[in-house]
Amino acid sequence: MPVPVQIDVDGPVEDLPPGLRALTYFFCSECLANMAKHSGASTATVRMNATAGCLTISVGDDGRGGASLANSRGLRVSPTGSRWRAASCPSSARPAAYPQ
Repeated sequence: MPVPVQIDVDGPVEDLPPGLRALTYFFCSECLANMAKHSGASTATVRMNATAGCLTISVGDDGRGGASLANSRGLRVSPTGSRWRAASCPSSARPAAYPQ
């Protein structure tokens, strides 16, 4: 079943380099796919903030549980996982926080 997604964008994200835009697309797509597959959520949010050469992305939902680095292969090491995607960025991209 489709889940409505609220998208909030702040700052000049259209000025991001093409590689970072692509990484952002795939990162958010994977997060939303995982949400739809595992969380049972009825709504989701994607927030992006581009300021002073820094892009912050927050993806959340109202579903059960949360991502855990300790218990998730996909977040830790998988070449298709969210953390791996963030680490592949040629900047200091990293997951800032995960709910425990």
